[in-house]
Amino acid sequence: MDASNNILVRSIAIIGGLDLLVSIQITFVVGVIDLVSLPIFLGLMAGRALTWAADLFMVLRPVRAWQHDPTALGEAELRQADRSLGTVGRRFIGGYVAGWAACMSLAIIAGRQGLGGLDLLGAGLFVGGLVPIIAAIIHPLFAYLLLKLRLELTAQLRERQILVERMPGSFIGRQVVIGMALSWGVVVCMLGLGLMVWSDGLRAETTATLRGDVALAAARVDAGRDPSGDLDSLALVTAAELPTQLTNALAPGELGEPARVAIDRSQSLVLAAAPLADGRWVYGTRVVDEQLPLVVLLVVVFLAATPIPGAVGHWALARLTSLPLARVAEAARSLATDGKVRSFRRLGALHDDELGELVANFNKVLDVFDELATAATTVATGDLRVRIEQPGDLQDAFRAMLAQLNEVVARIRETSLELASAAMEIQALTVQQDEAAQEQAASVRQVSASVSNLAAAADDIARSAGIVLSNAEQAYETTDALVEKSSELDRQVSSIGDLLGLIREIADRSDLLALNGSLEAVRVGEAGRGFALVATEMRRLAERVTGTVDDVRGRITQIQGAGAGALEATQASRALVQGTAEAARAISKVTREQSIGTEEASGGMVAVAQTVNAAAAATSQTRAAAEGLRVHATALERLTSRFRLDDDVLDS
Repeated sequence: MDASNNILVRSIAIIGGLDLLVSIQITFVVGVIDLVSLPIFLGLMAGRALTWAADLFMVLRPVRAWQHDPTALGEAELRQADRSLGTVGRRFIGGYVAGWAACMSLAIIAGRQGLGGLDLLGAGLFVGGLVPIIAAIIHPLFAYLLLKLRLELTAQLRERQILVERMPGSFIGRQVVIGMALSWGVVVCMLGLGLMVWSDGLRAETTATLRGDVALAAARVDAGRDPSGDLDSLALVTAAELPTQLTNALAPGELGEPARVAIDRSQSLVLAAAPLADGRWVYGTRVVDEQLPLVVLLVVVFLAATPIPGAVGHWALARLTSLPLARVAEAARSLATDGKVRSFRRLGALHDDELGELVANFNKVLDVFDELATAATTVATGDLRVRIEQPGDLQDAFRAMLAQLNEVVARIRETSLELASAAMEIQALTVQQDEAAQEQAASVRQVSASVSNLAAAADDIARSAGIVLSNAEQAYETTDALVEKSSELDRQVSSIGDLLGLIREIADRSDLLALNGSLEAVRVGEAGRGFALVATEMRRLAERVTGTVDDVRGRITQIQGAGAGALEATQASRALVQGTAEAARAISKVTREQSIGTEEASGGMVAVAQTVNAAAAATSQTRAAAEGLRVHATALERLTSRFRLDDDVLDS
């Protein structure tokens, strides 16, 4: 079967067995079968059993879910399972006891026609006493069934650090209630049974008396004697006049037997009849004197008075039981609150029983704590040579702690000595390092200042190189324009030379024409004299033009020569200016790169200076820390020298 159903199966098996046992006892002791038929009684019991089993199945559902997979439930489900385990007892017991009360009440109601007043009172008292008895038995039994589960669930809740609230209660109160329920229930049940037995005794006594009277009267009638004195409460009747109770009571073949009786329980009436020889019957009735009002009064007084001594007795017994527990609880609470183990008074055992054993064991626990506290006090003074001989996990842990503490203190002592020596060496080194760092910082500051000046000079050079490059580029542009103008002038001069050649050719032709005109004028004579003068003048003009042209050509030749020299010089200057511009451009580029590099170098030197200054400061701090380390190491060595270690540790 699945493990999740174990609690349900165990509960049904145990409670069902108890249920069956109680049912059998009620059936045969009380005689319920005499009141109701067996099928009705079995039906009531079966219905009640199914009802409480179904109720148990429902109330245990959260518990079975937790038991099926304890690790899969969340905090809410675990809280619900804990609440279910805490309330399942009260809920189930209430329904279970109510089921018993209902079944017994229904059985009494169904058979009330066959019960007299005392019978009803006795049966009611029996049922009323049975209810607290069942409750007092089933409550601790059911709590015991759930005890293991509650312990497991509580451990899981503590492991997962889930806080749950517990319903407050009192051990004494529970013991008093359970004890009173048992004792008062038993007394009431016995009282009910006693009333039913007493009722049966009264009926038996009345029946015997009436039977004797009827038989005696019948014998006298058959003997022919006068029965008038005996028939005061009797009557002579025929068989047809007999009540049905007596008729049904006479079985075939029993007519010749002595008097027969019948009992009407509901009326508390006894009927008797004795046969006569002539076929008639002597018939008589008699009421059972139950004295019901007096009995009810006595029962009320008894029930009202019984709980008082029972409550006092059970309270005293519970108090006697709980007092040692309360003393142990108070001692544990005081121990947990104050923690004063060594001055704590030991408890005294009043009896040699389980409670006495509990007190003795608690005193032993206090002895263990006292020994550990004494050992801890000794260790606190610096003496680690403590010996604890008793076995146990706590003692083993304390012994392991002492061993570790011995070893740790020994190592700390050795380490403190080494640390003090190393701290002195570190301090000496840090002093030298501090001095070197200060010198290095001063050198770096000087280099940083030089690099800063170099960066400023590089900036000036870069600006000057930029100006030179700008002038060189402007000169290059001017020279280039001059070369263009010189080339243009040479071209213009060349065109002037061509024009002069044309003028000379015209002058030569004019001179030739003037010469021809003069010859023609001479040939003409006086008529051509004016033309001759014109021709002569034209010739002189042509000669002057020719001379001027030659002069101009010479000058142009000189100009061309000078222009060619100037052009050559200008081109040479252009080439020189171009080279100068290229050089200036290269110088500017180099100076810019140098300026950038110098600035980077200056920034790097600043960073180096900062680093060196920080290193110097850190070195100073290291020096101070080394001094502090030496002081603390010396103090630690003095502190560890206060401990008195175990010889085994010192030897190792």
